[in-house]
Amino acid sequence: MREIAPPRADVSPDRRPRLGYAMTLTAATLFAANGAVSKVILDTGISSLRLSELRATCGAAGLAVGLWVWLNERLDAAQLVGGLIVLAGIFLAETSR
Repeated sequence: MREIAPPRADVSPDRRPRLGYAMTLTAATLFAANGAVSKVILDTGISSLRLSELRATCGAAGLAVGLWVWLNERLDAAQLVGGLIVLAGIFLAETSR
């Protein structure tokens, strides 16, 4: 059986409860909005499989844009352009069905 190491005395945890509450509230709000928007979109006749594909593609695009903004200074231009070309190809392939 493994024993859990006690917390180190020289490292104090960075506690920010307001940030945690804000993140939880934001996640719950986005989850509720996602359900409402999904219901409206499904009522238009789109299949649930197509909606899941679109949501996954948009999520991946959002993640890629967020990483691009965050890592913009750490990557050179060729890596950024290559990544954006790959992302555009995936998005166009997904939406052209």
